[in-house]
Amino acid sequence: MDTYQNAEGTPLIAPQDQLNFFHHADASVPQGMTAFQAYCRMTESSPRLLRLAFFIRDSLSRLAGVRPIAGFTDTHSPSPPEPGQRLDFFEVVHCDDSSLHLLADDRHLSVLVAMTLQSADDRCHRLNITTSVKTHNTFGRLYMLPVSPAHGVIVRLMLARVSTSVMS
Repeated sequence: MDTYQNAEGTPLIAPQDQLNFFHHADASVPQGMTAFQAYCRMTESSPRLLRLAFFIRDSLSRLAGVRPIAGFTDTHSPSPPEPGQRLDFFEVVHCDDSSLHLLADDRHLSVLVAMTLQSADDRCHRLNITTSVKTHNTFGRLYMLPVSPAHGVIVRLMLARVSTSVMS
């Protein structure tokens, strides 16, 4: 997989001017939390509405021959995954304490989610999540119509799950 970077050095699925969707969000997370731990915390116990959205997505996408993704699992291995392994419906491209890069790729679209941690102060890190999408055909573009506006809301809700732990 070729990876590209934006001006901040964040990995992207394609050059930024060729993306069909781009989203960035960030939040403060506790010092010492790894990118993989943040992912696990964000995805554990998905809300009922998100599980329903994944069910609808799988039901409709199946009509176009797209494999179901079934959403996020409630539990993950305590050890970080290796590149090439699966993490929910993503392939792990890169994983270390400060970054986790996840790929979802099929004939309709390619998605790269890059989670990176940057030191903020003595108490916390800044967790940045950048999602880049390149569609490959009409189905991919149609698929992104409902996903694009929902994605930001979902990511912000998931980030709230880890950022609240700074206050604890």
